Amino acid sequence: MLGARALALAAVVAGCGRQDAPPRATAPAPDASAPGAVDAAPLDAGAATGGDASSSSAALAWPEAIRAGRFAEAAEGLSRLPAEEQRKPEVRLAQARVSIALGKPAEARVALEKLDDELPLLRELIVGMRARVELAAGPHDKAAEHFGARRDVASWILAAEAWDKAADNTKARAAWDRVANAPGRTRAQEEKARFRRMQITRLKDGDAAALADATWLATHALDDAVFSEAAEVLEKQSPPKHLTADELFARARVLAEGSRTDEALRALERAGTRTTADGKSLPAIELCHAKAEIYYKARTRYPEAALAYRQCANMGGPRAAEDLFLSARAFSRADRDADAQPAFQSVIQHHPKTTYADQAEFHLARTHALAGRWKDAAFAFDEYARHWGTSGKERREAERYRALAHLMSRNDKKARKLLEDLSGAAEDPLTAARWTNLAALAALRDGDKLHALARWADVARTRPLSYPALVARARLAENGGTLPPAIEPAESGSATPIAVELPPPIDLLHRIGFDGEAEAMLREREPAIVAKAEARGTEALCAAYAMLDRGKRRYQIALQVPQRELATAPGGKNRGAWDCLFPRPHAGIVRAAALSSRIDGELVWSVMRQESAFDPDVVSPARAVGLMQLMPETARATAKAIGLVHDDAMLTSPSQSVTLGALYLRAMLDAFSDNVVLAVAAYNAGPEAIQRWLGHAKGETLDVFVEAIPFVETRGYVARVLGNLARYGYMERGEAGVPVLGLELK
Repeated sequence: MLGARALALAAVVAGCGRQDAPPRATAPAPDASAPGAVDAAPLDAGAATGGDASSSSAALAWPEAIRAGRFAEAAEGLSRLPAEEQRKPEVRLAQARVSIALGKPAEARVALEKLDDELPLLRELIVGMRARVELAAGPHDKAAEHFGARRDVASWILAAEAWDKAADNTKARAAWDRVANAPGRTRAQEEKARFRRMQITRLKDGDAAALADATWLATHALDDAVFSEAAEVLEKQSPPKHLTADELFARARVLAEGSRTDEALRALERAGTRTTADGKSLPAIELCHAKAEIYYKARTRYPEAALAYRQCANMGGPRAAEDLFLSARAFSRADRDADAQPAFQSVIQHHPKTTYADQAEFHLARTHALAGRWKDAAFAFDEYARHWGTSGKERREAERYRALAHLMSRNDKKARKLLEDLSGAAEDPLTAARWTNLAALAALRDGDKLHALARWADVARTRPLSYPALVARARLAENGGTLPPAIEPAESGSATPIAVELPPPIDLLHRIGFDGEAEAMLREREPAIVAKAEARGTEALCAAYAMLDRGKRRYQIALQVPQRELATAPGGKNRGAWDCLFPRPHAGIVRAAALSSRIDGELVWSVMRQESAFDPDVVSPARAVGLMQLMPETARATAKAIGLVHDDAMLTSPSQSVTLGALYLRAMLDAFSDNVVLAVAAYNAGPEAIQRWLGHAKGETLDVFVEAIPFVETRGYVARVLGNLARYGYMERGEAGVPVLGLELK
């Protein structure tokens, strides 16, 4: 029986999870060893107020509290040290960091006094910390000079803010100019820079001088306060400056990208009533396309998008075939098959020689599959194969759906042949093994049990501790087959231990819990470690990074480890390779979060490995943030459900990300009766999507359902996370730690 809080959490986070749209891809993270990476980004704090995501867990020693981001607790631990201990340079460095995190710059300033002379190897770090104190409490000009000398845009913003605080408008204006014109600046950074520049210019030279920035902001700003002030500047011009048609058109697109659909539509409507800078009206077809795209991007207004695209198609022009196709796709996304199917037929009929006819026939068949009409889908995909053969744009996905449709409509002989063809043509061994499992299922249903058992045994033996192996083992157990070992035993003997020590001052940073800074500094020392280890350079680097409670760089190095090292169980010869490929960073945070959320820590690491590759600062193109790649709205709702202090900036804190990610995983497990496969799929694609797809797979089994998931990214995600989980589980508990899949869908 779930407690009231767990039920509330499940309801809240299920309501604001990822929407039913192609899942987000993870963006590359900034290079942690880049100049300014240590001191230009915020320190790894729970919050300026000292909010600790895991404050209810047992008290930690102060270095562990710093490591876990529990700064209020670290401060208390440091305060209890004897006076002589508190005077030690490394302890004062820790005190400075904790004071900065807790918003106590005066205390940090005292702790940092003359510290760079006492810890010369950490001078750059200390100077950066002192600059943060100066940014908060002055002298602001010194902070500005420090951050202005860095080479990244984030530091230049801090320099500009420091000049603002120093009330030096000339230098502040120049600093914001630099940000606004910086190569590689983000749209949000440019908005911030232009806004401050507009304010400074307006104060000094009047509204007219701020016109250019005000116009840009009125066109591109998403912040309401910024937009309002920019609009006020435009209104005060003589005569008042109104956005032109093309500027309003651009604003409509900006608002649509920001998911502000109604405002985007109003901006577009106004664009249709005005002229461009050269006195022309926007073409009606352009306005039509923009309106349709706004509805389509909203994701919740597909029926309106469908009607808008149909209107565009009726207007003719070179995009008429595409417009008609997108109208049909929008009806399909709205689950209005009665409208989608004739719309797809219309594309095929009126534009038969185009690529849109190819796609329309594929999606016409796919509507049957998505609705669970598998016999209709099988017939339609057979027709697609007959009409388009090997030239079809959607051939690969059509082959997959075709095989699944025949399997799910119990045409076992044909399904077996199609699935074996897919296995033989697969681009990688694990995908081939997944198709082999389903081909074996078709063979079993067709009466060829011996063949099916042999195929499953082969997958379980040759792809150990992978998702296909878990499925194969479940099928063998269900059908009376003999289970092979989860993985071949470790090779006898042991490798000569490799001796690696953290060089100074990295060892000191690690001792006081500064593992993020230690990781960045260790990267600069990698050539020396590799040179000393000679042929065992990768192993030595893995061992060095293993001493730190971080995983980003260690995981990157692990990609150089040959996969053959995972062919046998972790033992004396290959244990180091296993530990490198499957690290367990932020161990204290993960275990505390797992315990409070009633999930296994191995599941948290399995998701973390796939989501972020252990990079706490990574942000995806879809705005998912941090180690557990949480969407800001999901994180806010999860934190609110348990009364946890949170703001979006905290998502790069390992403590906050892991705590909220574990709670969201718990909610997904609760929503799907502790079925870890469905919970993992829901973490990626959203619980609403999984519930809907389950409704279309009634009577089928878990392995078939996973392969029938419409999103290729989610299918791969499930397979990789379950493979991670099997390996983490084996490393922790041997065979007993390997997940046992229940194939029945309840």
